[in-house]
Amino acid sequence: MIASRFTSDQPSAQNSRPLCHCLRVSETAVRECVADGELACVRDVTKACGAGGGCMACHRHLKRIIAEHHAARTANAAQGAELATL
Repeated sequence: MIASRFTSDQPSAQNSRPLCHCLRVSETAVRECVADGELACVRDVTKACGAGGGCMACHRHLKRIIAEHHAARTANAAQGAELATL
């Protein structure tokens, strides 16, 4: 069952447009899920918040969000390592 904090019908200024229309999961919820759970693939996201469990039209967006998160983590780690050597 999908946790209610991930549904886009929850009234909140933080909610963004639905990313997964089938299961009504917002982009904000997906980004939070990826960041909180360190998810590595679409299957992980589907297990965590339900997004991607319907028609699969959102899978390309889920893959993009996962890639963006991992790129940001890598860049932050590299920057941290660079600062540590100074």
